[in-house]
Amino acid sequence: MMFIPYRRVEIPTSLTVDEVVKRLSQRVDVRKSIWRGPWPPKSEYWGRASAEGFQIVRFFRGRNTYVPLITGHFNPSASGTVVTVRMTLHPVAFVVIAAIFGSAEFLSFRAGDGYGFGLLIAFLMLHCGMNLFGFYPEEKKSVDWLYTLFTDKA
Repeated sequence: MMFIPYRRVEIPTSLTVDEVVKRLSQRVDVRKSIWRGPWPPKSEYWGRASAEGFQIVRFFRGRNTYVPLITGHFNPSASGTVVTVRMTLHPVAFVVIAAIFGSAEFLSFRAGDGYGFGLLIAFLMLHCGMNLFGFYPEEKKSVDWLYTLFTDKA
């Protein structure tokens, strides 16, 4: 969907849940503070992983509010594990985007200049463009990384 970026992926793997958690934990940094710290980071992703599931975000140099928040859980199966992954915007990003759009729209209507609807359309086009060029490329990189992580022999 273009207005609220979201993707759900299921990755079947022959690994057990413990092996999946171990692989993910080895390649994800645990973030100790909200500050980014020195570059380059030790790994490409930061977050947490446990037997209950995981929540990770890709390190991104620069500014991109549209970097996906990646959450998932592990379902044991007869042939190994099925990793269910969901990717969407971080809740803080939703709040920031809504605040920017809402305040601009409010100020436009309050001024009575008649540009409120046009401004809304312009912001929606900007948001769709940011999804297209900010969220979806990062989402594809993350899906490819997860498939490689869980299906390759490591």
